[in-house]
Amino acid sequence: MTLFKRLKFGLFISVFPIFGISIMDNSGLTTLSSTDPTFLLRGFYLLISLFSIISINKYLPKITSLNNPFKTFYLFYIGGMILSILINEPTSIKSWLRLIEIFIISYLGIISIYNLIRLKGIDQTIDLFFKIIVSQFIFVIYLIIFFFIVKKDLVYVITESRGARLGASFIQPNTLALGCVCFFISLNYIIQKNKIIIKYVWLMILSITLLLLTGSSSGVLVFILALFFIIYNRITPLKKIFVRSFVLIFVVLGIFILDFSYFNNYISSHGTWETRLIIYRYAIIGVIDNSLTGVGPFLGIKEYLELHVSNEFSYFTAKHTHNLFLDLFLTQGILIGFPMFIILIKILFKSLLFQFSKMKSKSFVSLHLIIIVVIIHGLIESSFFGVFKPFCHNYIILSILLISFNYKRQKNQQ
Repeated sequence: MTLFKRLKFGLFISVFPIFGISIMDNSGLTTLSSTDPTFLLRGFYLLISLFSIISINKYLPKITSLNNPFKTFYLFYIGGMILSILINEPTSIKSWLRLIEIFIISYLGIISIYNLIRLKGIDQTIDLFFKIIVSQFIFVIYLIIFFFIVKKDLVYVITESRGARLGASFIQPNTLALGCVCFFISLNYIIQKNKIIIKYVWLMILSITLLLLTGSSSGVLVFILALFFIIYNRITPLKKIFVRSFVLIFVVLGIFILDFSYFNNYISSHGTWETRLIIYRYAIIGVIDNSLTGVGPFLGIKEYLELHVSNEFSYFTAKHTHNLFLDLFLTQGILIGFPMFIILIKILFKSLLFQFSKMKSKSFVSLHLIIIVVIIHGLIESSFFGVFKPFCHNYIILSILLISFNYKRQKNQQ
């Protein structure tokens, strides 16, 4: 296998949502039996990742000079979890194993991106990044189709609170919806870059269809947001003032209608927003009671929410707070989590400003959009610092890495 193929394989492994698959993710916290099939599969996946890391480092030097913005982000990301485990869960083997998993997978993605840039340049690496997102999501779709035929209730189920939902116990529907949005953004990038419309347009339609089938309100909301920025940035200069105004009005009205009409039935009977408000209340109490160091990033948050929230609902057990920043502060406390909070807010703010800037490349518009979508989705659903490793966990890490390389390149050119 050539070096380039090794790097492509490493990048594919790092972004594939192996731990976003519910049964895989649950097994990491409920069993350590060496005979459990999912536990063996987790170990096998990590073994492949380790071999991939070794094979990459064998051919190219190790990372010695990552630029400071990404170093700061990654240091607080991994370092915060280490400190929180040391303080809250020092004897938990499961927590340390989960941290090792996250580090290995994210590190594999980092060195794959770093070495691909050295080998092919940043523009080709970004092309490959989006193509791999598309290819791995197509693979997930095949898995869903396979299980739908073999065991339908694993991927499509009628729930008490939300009706029929795609994803079910195979991939959590809300994180599958986020994957659909990132899939759509990646397809849009490929179409813009390569001018290949017919080949990918059916995949865009498929991504929207799957998104709607998940029954995810958070997924629909971030899709509207992504669609707004995609349309906004594809308008010709002569039409921008009128069309942008129209699009903005359309999106605002769309969100209003979705929020207050379409989802009104959910709110009235075990509604998604009512459910979140209850979880938020207990999470805020937990943050206040454990303000300095939190309750712990893995077993700590799981046990806290099961203890305080599980009695409120008959149809599910909360494993995370359904809010990115509440997860951060509940797991790590304000003392440890506040620097990462500032970093993420700064990243989000820069990404939003980039969408409206005049001088920008298509490549980095899409990378910034991935960041916006994942963080905004995290405000109402995804767990980035808690028990579950989300479907798009490494998308945001590697997007930040690629963007930081571009900032370094622009600085050097100046």
